[in-house]
Amino acid sequence: MVNLMTNRQIAQLRDGVFAVGGVVGLYVRKRYGKLRFLMRWCSKGVRRDCYLPRNLTLLEARKMAVQYRLKIDSGVDPRIEKKEREVQSLTKVQALDKQIEPRFSISRIGQ
Repeated sequence: MVNLMTNRQIAQLRDGVFAVGGVVGLYVRKRYGKLRFLMRWCSKGVRRDCYLPRNLTLLEARKMAVQYRLKIDSGVDPRIEKKEREVQSLTKVQALDKQIEPRFSISRIGQ
C-alpha cells in the first residue's frame, strides 16, 4: 500500500524532512513554516540531494520528480545538468554584455 501525503498533511507537519510519496526519493523539507521539495537518492554509496525549484505545488513537485527519477535511473545526475544550464545561461549573459559594452562606453557619456 502506497502512502501519499496530501497538501493538508504537509501543511500540518512540524519542521524537518519527510517522504512525500508518489515518487521514490521525493521529500519535503519544512523549515520555519516554508516548504521546499527535494529529490534524494544514492549514487556509488553516497547520498545525493537535489532541491526542486521554489514555490512548487505538490502536484508540480511530483511531476518534476518523475522526470528527475527517470534521469537518475538512466544514470544521469540532475545536479550536473542543473549546473550546466546555469553555466550556459551565464555565458549567454556574458555574451550579451560584450555586445552592449562598446555602444555605451563610459568615456562617451562624459563628453
